[in-house]
Amino acid sequence: MAHAGLANLARAQIERFAVSPDARVLQFASLSFDAAVSELCMALLSGGTLVLPDETALPPHVTLGEAVRAARATHVTVPPSVLAAEEDLPAGLRTLVVAGEACPPGLVDRWSAQHRMVNAYGPTEATVCAAMSEPLSPGAGQVPIGRPMANVRAYVLDGFLQPVPPGTTGELYVTGPGVARGYWGRPGLTAQRFVACPFLPGKRMYRTGDLARWTDAGELDFVGRADAQVKVRGYRIEPGEVEAVLATHADVDQAVVVARRDGPGERRLVAYVVPASPDSEQLAVRLGEFTAARLPDHMVPSSFVPLDRLPLTVSGKVDRRALPAPDFAGRVVGREPRTAAEAVLCGLFGEVLGLDRVGVTDGFFALGGDSISSMQLASRARRAGLIVTPGRSSRRRPPNASRLWHARPQPVRRPSPTTPEWAKCRGPP
Repeated sequence: MAHAGLANLARAQIERFAVSPDARVLQFASLSFDAAVSELCMALLSGGTLVLPDETALPPHVTLGEAVRAARATHVTVPPSVLAAEEDLPAGLRTLVVAGEACPPGLVDRWSAQHRMVNAYGPTEATVCAAMSEPLSPGAGQVPIGRPMANVRAYVLDGFLQPVPPGTTGELYVTGPGVARGYWGRPGLTAQRFVACPFLPGKRMYRTGDLARWTDAGELDFVGRADAQVKVRGYRIEPGEVEAVLATHADVDQAVVVARRDGPGERRLVAYVVPASPDSEQLAVRLGEFTAARLPDHMVPSSFVPLDRLPLTVSGKVDRRALPAPDFAGRVVGREPRTAAEAVLCGLFGEVLGLDRVGVTDGFFALGGDSISSMQLASRARRAGLIVTPGRSSRRRPPNASRLWHARPQPVRRPSPTTPEWAKCRGPP
């Protein structure tokens, strides 16, 4: 890192975050995390105070509100996942900065009216921060990461390093005084990530590995990680795009989407959501309808798992490895079968979905089913002696054993009286 990058960072953040000599900046980030450099520089280079609390005076030992009150902090920078667990922040907090993860619109709606709220973005390789939003306002929809800060340029490029038009997703590259010289002792990785800038002769740009797009207003929207794509049923899916759609739902505070395989069959998309209110009855159904109306079928999660809060790493980011497996067995509430056909179909449901029991009125998609497993189910039903014909179903009206198929016993096939004897058991001579 060059000293010029730190000076540029401090100057830009002091101005955007409105840091003055009477400011008290809470040192929230661990000193081993790059965000700590931002907190230190903005406080000390503005003449303000940097408050260094004890570890036990920060989340998760206390709430964020309690930490801010104890420090009498006027400025704090936190990941959105930490802010999502907060219910009350003191009025003395002037500036609230979110960084490190995509910020859900619900957090902006909740906090931006009372505090100066800014969404910041930047990799460590660009000296902590490369872009910042203007102070945010409620009701703005998807939260942008803003524009490049002073003396920084950002490019959204395709695989041939050509700029893509507004609204089109590409990989984000940044250049400016904050771009590092490279990785110590790793020349190969340095050459891969720090590349020549085709738009500024003699300059280098950093390949962030993040996907972004320009808005018509000239701001950047964060889409997700280029290396976070998952493959489900042969489709390449960017989980961040699904998360962005879920985050716009009024009943969702936070959303994380992962691809996982917890039973038989292929990997499935699972959405973990923190409801905006305790009354989350039928939330999974509503979210299924909501995403089905806005996304292609292969991008609609097969399951929606409500959580009180998302698990976090020590740095305050979502710990995706700690997300629990969906409890499909706990969702079985349907009635027992009454007919032989219903009994067979419920048994086949359980075989395909890996469940011990399935009720007649339990939803196929709600229990982890998808289009591939529905075809497997139809095949097994035919082998069990049932003729199956598709019933009317969709993600808006999830199929269950009573209406996914119309089933009837398969008639025994007998040779026609006019069929020659040789054709009854073998091909023509």
